[in-house]
Amino acid sequence: MIATLSGVVTEKIGQQLVVETGGVGYGVAVARSDLEALPTGQEIRFYIYEVVREDAHDLYGFSEFLGRELFEQLLSVSGVGPKVALAILSIANIDQVQRAISTGDVAFLQSASGVGKRGAERIAVELRNKVIASGYHPSGSETASADAALEALESLGYSRQAAMTALAKIPTDLSDEERIKRALSEV
Repeated sequence: MIATLSGVVTEKIGQQLVVETGGVGYGVAVARSDLEALPTGQEIRFYIYEVVREDAHDLYGFSEFLGRELFEQLLSVSGVGPKVALAILSIANIDQVQRAISTGDVAFLQSASGVGKRGAERIAVELRNKVIASGYHPSGSETASADAALEALESLGYSRQAAMTALAKIPTDLSDEERIKRALSEV
């Protein structure tokens, strides 16, 4: 079993990074945030989830251990495979995905490619307690601030996914007005 992989990002091919280590290039499927954040030529270290099947040997990489843990939790839900789990982790940062699961935000989960209404409901119901047990505890003010900024961007006509992606890049300790202004420059 491969637990971690360190090396240099040599290429980006679709949703995968090629990580070269010891003269071997490993294709590692990653969430969109990691794909966009990592330039080629950079030294990285990923936590790996390995899927071995008769016809494939796939590696899924996460820059944070918590990402791999959430990925494994998503896989425990009936009907959720590695591609769907990675699609869910690609719609926003880990904290926002955990928030959506713990609050039962089915619409947010449905915004991931391959996730229908019933699948999103199943994820929220089956993982709510696991997400909270794994240490996710949003503070009331942080959640309210994020929700107010998110609602404002949605009322301006931005999709929930675009608004959450923009807000993920902005510090939560800013005022709602400042977060909205900065998010508008991101979307």
